[in-house]
Amino acid sequence: MLLADLDGVNQPFSAASPNSFANLALWFNADSLALTDGVPVANWIDSSGLGNDALQGTAARQPIFETGILNGRSAVYFDGVDDVLVSTDIEFNSYTFIVVARHEKPFPGSDYRMDLLTKLGNGIKSAAVYYEWSSAGESKVGLRNSVDGGSEFFVRGLANQNQWYIISATYDGIASHLFLDGELVANSPINAGSINNHNGPFQLTRSNAFGHIFMGHMAEVIMYSEALTDLQRVRVECELSLKYNLSVSQGCTP
Repeated sequence: MLLADLDGVNQPFSAASPNSFANLALWFNADSLALTDGVPVANWIDSSGLGNDALQGTAARQPIFETGILNGRSAVYFDGVDDVLVSTDIEFNSYTFIVVARHEKPFPGSDYRMDLLTKLGNGIKSAAVYYEWSSAGESKVGLRNSVDGGSEFFVRGLANQNQWYIISATYDGIASHLFLDGELVANSPINAGSINNHNGPFQLTRSNAFGHIFMGHMAEVIMYSEALTDLQRVRVECELSLKYNLSVSQGCTP
C-alpha cells in the first residue's frame, strides 16, 4: 500500500493532468501566468476553473515571476521576508496537496517553518504543507494537521535546501502520508476524523508573529478536497515529473 508500484509489477504509469480527477480545488501553475520575467505577481490565477485565485494587493508583498527556472519553465519566487498570496476558503474534510518547489532559506540557527500551502491563521489550526529547519540544522518537509479541532499532529521527512521536489501529502480521514518524488517517506499514527475546516482562506506561504515565511521558488501548487487514490496520485506525479524533468520513484509514460 502507498507505493508507486501498485500491483507488485515494475511497470510505468501514464501521466495525468491534475484536472483529470474530481475535487480539484486549487491549481496554481506558474506557466499559466502571462507575465514578463521579473514582474511581481499580484494574482496567481487558479487553473482549476473555480476562480480561487491567490491575490496580493500590496506591491511590496508580491512574489516575483521568473522564467526558465526549471526545465525551461517558469516559477514564482518568494523572498522569505513578507511575500504572501491569499486565496479563499475551501470546504474540505480530507485532502491531497501536491507542490513542486525548492526552498533557499539559509539555516537561521534555530527552528524555522516555511509554509507552502496553508490554512493556518490567527491561532486557528487546520492543515499545511511546509519546509522547515530544525534547531539541529536538518532541513525537512512536513505536514501539519488538526482533526476535529483537536491537538495537532505532524509528519516530517528530510529534504535538502536548494533541491527541487515533487511533494505529495494526503490525509485520508484516518492518517496522513507524505511522499517526496513519488516515494513514501512518512506516515502519521492513526488520527481518524475530519480536518478542522475553519472559515479562513488558503494561503501560499504566510507571515506571522514568528516571521516563518517561505523563501524560494514554487512552480506548481495543487490541492484536492479529498485524498486521491494511490493510482491517481502517482499519475499526477508522473505528469509533473515529465513536465519538469524531475525523477520519481515510479516509471512514467506520457
